[in-house]
Amino acid sequence: MHHRLSVEHNSFDIGDVTVVNAKSVGGFAFTGNTVRRLDGADHPPYTSPLFVFHGSSGIRIARNHYDKGLNTSVVAD
Repeated sequence: MHHRLSVEHNSFDIGDVTVVNAKSVGGFAFTGNTVRRLDGADHPPYTSPLFVFHGSSGIRIARNHYDKGLNTSVVAD
């Protein structure tokens, strides 16, 4: 298991993709980031969840800025 990982104060220009797909992570933080759509908000909403976690704990997602039309779901199992 990986511990105390953080992604802070970055900019992501994305298509319809998952930004974080992590497995066996403890203490992950995604804070203060900006996530923008490549195609603009006038297109159909994206369907891919931005965050997927498998067997992880201590997840913190806060103070981020998202374009409209992104799927800001967090999927955890």
